[in-house]
Order: sequence, then structure tokens, then C-alpha cells
Amino acid sequence: MKARLKVLGAVLITCCLAGCATTGGSASGGSHAVALELRQVDGSVLGSERLNAIRAETSGADSQQLYGYFLYRDGLTVQVTGPTTAKTLGKMSLKEVQADYQRVNKESRLNGGSLVIREAVHGKAVCGYTANMPTLNCTVRSTIDALGGSSALQLTCAADHPAAVELAAVEAAAVEPAGQNVKAVDAPKRAWEVGAKVSYWFSDVSGDLRIDGNGIRGTTIDMKDDLGFDRADMGFFEAYGRYGRHRLTVGYQNAEYSGSTNIPREIIAKGQTYPAGSPVEATLRLQTLELEYQYDFLRLEHVLSGLSLGAIGKILYVEGHTSSVAPALGLSGEGNFYAPIPMLGIGVQAGLLANWLEFRGKVTGSTFSGNTFMGADAALSLTPFPYLDLTCGYKYIKYDYEQDNVMLDVILSGPYVGLTIRY
Repeated sequence: MKARLKVLGAVLITCCLAGCATTGGSASGGSHAVALELRQVDGSVLGSERLNAIRAETSGADSQQLYGYFLYRDGLTVQVTGPTTAKTLGKMSLKEVQADYQRVNKESRLNGGSLVIREAVHGKAVCGYTANMPTLNCTVRSTIDALGGSSALQLTCAADHPAAVELAAVEAAAVEPAGQNVKAVDAPKRAWEVGAKVSYWFSDVSGDLRIDGNGIRGTTIDMKDDLGFDRADMGFFEAYGRYGRHRLTVGYQNAEYSGSTNIPREIIAKGQTYPAGSPVEATLRLQTLELEYQYDFLRLEHVLSGLSLGAIGKILYVEGHTSSVAPALGLSGEGNFYAPIPMLGIGVQAGLLANWLEFRGKVTGSTFSGNTFMGADAALSLTPFPYLDLTCGYKYIKYDYEQDNVMLDVILSGPYVGLTIRY
């Protein structure tokens, strides 16, 4: 009995596809198109059934991305033409399509609304399903050649303005497996995105410092043990612009650390001697300005909720100032250094929960003439509302640098929180 039901089901599906392909055919010359009825349906009609899926992208108003999907059963071959890019997604359920739609919305920084689901009906046969953004209007036609064969479904989607997307020539054939000859032409423009991020860093400092002067080599000073340096809280700012796989970021940070203690041992700084037990006040200020370019050379759409890797090139300009004062002794000393630093690195971005939660990380570094610079940043980003990100992460910076009369080997590290507004 079960075997008969399976056979009957296969026959029904074949008849439905045949209805999509041949209903209304004519053996007379020429070809004609019959408009199919598009009926909006609830997504529950598809249940968990996995159909062949294609995603098409085009530009809408202000060059924003527009997305549409076509879902169909085996027995159809799909070819996509027109000013659009298209990608075969393999077998997907409607739930998986919606997850993919949320991911590309997040990647393009859009709030495209919920997908509108419609079934394309020819006679009594359901030929496929469209799932598109509300701002994308779709029509479906069945075209039949003069011999009554090699018929096709033609799906055309247009935006609410003259810039349109066209999905065409959904051919009914058994020559090729479903979805094997999807072609894309005239890729649309990618949408720009700009944003600004303000963060607050709970930073700790550790390492060594030496200030030479008057021809005398200074003492290598432990900033925590000798000078009592403590953690400091500070802000940093970033602004960025993104276009497709390209991202340009400008950042600024002003980090200032200080300590006040009776030094446990004799220290020489700037050619002056501070006896053990002397009360000393010391400061370290590091101002940084950075220009960073990232190109995403790898994007894996079906890993997690999207995974991308990018190559980073960066110019970091560091301006440092150190000072030490012993008021009781009437002694003081200071040192300055300036360094433009080229750096290379890699960045990663991984979606963890559709368009809600993602991981972002990057590592950059440089070494030359015995000097070493390194930076690392790892964070989780939550998007509770479109155009707004909340970030919690950890930042690590290492400077090992010697210039003129100043030697600095320092690590700055600690957690931070941030707020990003983007458009």
C-alpha cells in the first residue's frame, strides 16, 4: 500500500510539473506567454519541505540591495538573466531561506522587511514559489514554443522604481539537474555603508620603561612594581565606510596611565638619580591615530550564519610622552617619541545567530629594526535594532619600541564595551 502511495505521489508531482510546462500549448507558429496567478500564501503551506532555491540580488532605490528567491521542485532547470546576480542555494526549506535572507540583510545593513510568499499557479498546478522583499514586485508567465514543447516559466521582478531585477527563463526540462545552469550577468551596485563606533576601554598596563639622558643610560623601570602604575578607563573612537568587500576605518585613541609611590629602589631617568624611598609621580600617555583598509577575500555563506575572512593593511601613528617627578627632591624628567607604523593582519567575522549576534576579530602586527608592534581585538556584537550594534570585547596592544632616549616595552589590555550607529 505504501509503495502504491509513493508511486501515486510521484505521478501527481510529475503531472503538476507537466501542467506548468504544457498547459495552454499550441502547435501553430510562434510562441506565447500565459500569465500565471500569484496567490499570497502562508509559509506553513511548505512546511519543512526542502525545495531547490535560487537567490537573486539587484539594486533598488539609492543603490540598496533587493533580494528575491524562487523555490521549485525537481524537474525544472533554472537560468537567470538580466541586470542581477544570482546564486543557487541547493535544497532549502522555507525556514532556511528566511535565515539566509536575514543573513544577507545584516551583511548589507538593510531592514528589508519580512519575505512575501506567493505560489505561482497555472491551471490547477502550483509551478513554484516566490519569496521576495515587499519592495520587489514579481510576475510569472509560462511561455511555450511553436511545437508545444520546451516551455518555460518566466519570472520577472521589478523594484518600485525604474531600477529593476529580472529573473527569467525558468525552463522545464529533464536535460540538466535542477539548478545546474544558473547564470548571472550585469552585477548590480553594492550598497554603501557608513558608521561610527564609540567604545569605553577598561585598560590595564604592564611592562618596562627606560629614559636616557645627558649621556647616561637610564634604569629599566617596571611600571607596576617600581612606579605603581594602575589601570585606566578611557574611550576610543572609530568611523568607517564599507563598499562591497572593501572597508576603510579611521580610529583615534588617547590612553593615559599614571602611578604615585615611594620607589623601592634607586632609579636613574633622564640623567637624574632618584634615591630609593623617594616619592615619585609618573605618567605615560599614548595617543594613536590609525587608518585601516580591509578586503574580504573569502565569504562562506553556509558556514554558521555567514563567515568572512579579510586581509588588513594599516598605518598606525603613535605619539608617546613619559614623565617622572619627585617634588620633594626637586627632580623631574620626561621623554617623547613619535612613530608611524605600517602593519598587516587578518580579520574574521562570523554570524552566530541569524542577524542578531556575530563574532568579530582581528590581529595586526609589524616588526622592523628590532621594534615590534601588535594588536588584537575580539568581540561579540549584538544587533537589537537595525542600524545599531552593541559590542562587548577584549583588546590587546603591545609596543616594544626604542627611539632616541626612550625605550618602551609595554602591554595594554582589557575588556571594552561599544556602541555602533550605522547607515
